[in-house]
This record gives sequence, structure tokens and C-alpha cells, in this order.
Amino acid sequence: MALTESLIAGIILGKGDYKLIGAYVTSPLNWAVITGTNTKYKAITDLKGQKMGISHPGFGSQVMALVMALQQKKL
Repeated sequence: MALTESLIAGIILGKGDYKLIGAYVTSPLNWAVITGTNTKYKAITDLKGQKMGISHPGFGSQVMALVMALQQKKL
């Protein structure tokens, strides 16, 4: 059993010699895309073509950024 963040990152990067066969979650995490208060961005779609920062490369914030990009068809 392990936290899925680094496992999923490894799979995405082709570095994982393992596969996930199940998940156990007691409370889902909420992820947010945050901008400054005086910004022109009002929606995720406004970020197309822009650079984004993540808080912890190789962990959940990177995984969720990739998931969001795939959902928005940005990759």
C-alpha cells in the first residue's frame, strides 16, 4: 500500500515497474488552480498556452496538473 501520487507520476513518466490494481480513499482531496486577485483569467480554459507552476514536482500537484491538462485536451 502506498500513496498514489508518486506511483501515478512514475507510471506517467514510464518509470514504474508496477501497476495499480485498487485504491482506498477515506476522504478525497480537493485541488485548486490559483491566480492573483487582479488577473485576466476567469476560467481554466483561459489558461490555454500559458505556463503554470506546481507546488511539488513528482507528487500530487504534478499528477493533478497532468490530469487537468488531459481533461482539457492541452497535451
